[in-house]
Amino acid sequence: MSELARDLMLRYHAALEDATPRAFDVARDAMGRSSYDLCWAAAAPWHTGCVLDLGCGGGHLLARFDRARARAGVDVSAAQLARARRRLGPAVSLLEAPGHRLAVPSASVDCVVSHMALMLMEPLDGVIDMVARVLRPGGGLVAVVSGPPPTDATTRAVGDAWRAQLRTLPTQGRPLRFTDPRWRQPDTLAAVLGDRFESVAVETIPLRRVGRARDHWAWLSGMYDLWGHADADVARVRAAMMPVLDGLAGPGGTLSVGLGVRRLTATRRSGAGR
Repeated sequence: MSELARDLMLRYHAALEDATPRAFDVARDAMGRSSYDLCWAAAAPWHTGCVLDLGCGGGHLLARFDRARARAGVDVSAAQLARARRRLGPAVSLLEAPGHRLAVPSASVDCVVSHMALMLMEPLDGVIDMVARVLRPGGGLVAVVSGPPPTDATTRAVGDAWRAQLRTLPTQGRPLRFTDPRWRQPDTLAAVLGDRFESVAVETIPLRRVGRARDHWAWLSGMYDLWGHADADVARVRAAMMPVLDGLAGPGGTLSVGLGVRRLTATRRSGAGR
């Protein structure tokens, strides 16, 4: 990630409280689960252990682990950590640090969770080294990262129109580049974990958000891609997107648009690797 993109990302999260929860709580899988639900459910074997949230933001996911023996969160945003402190209280340990530099004792954590953050951290191998170091043997890694969107016609139409509009905007510091292309494919995503993890699984899970055209515009306009642009640019994009969204709405006035995530689960192997 470039320094410009990193600075913009930090300013975005400082300005918009709970931007990620607002974006992802409204998208659900076929069983009605959000990506936060998917992350929390996969961490079930360690719900009563010591849980570390890597890229914890305002503590939205970490708050769900209320049965944990101990909870800790790590983020690079001081503003997000302040929100997490208000949400979680003084008993939760919160650290301002990058993912590859954690002042956490070795083999002290039962589960590391991460929601839509791990793929933005660098260097990737250093982050995985750190995760392996802090996890106890038998401990779990559960992460939700970006995945490919569904390929239905409505999702494709909205995505194509949105990307076309983004290409008309000033590009300084954008788009937000993932730090390592190995996150983009399930096989290479699993290979990143090396010989230090076992029971590695990568699931691609489609989610959908359902609402009226104005609801989908609110979702899109709250994304990193559009935030911070001049009001005139935002208004121009809205004028182009609303007819697309209105035209795709069904008889009830709503439309269903898909997005994709991948859920990575793995267990720290006993006595293996670094």
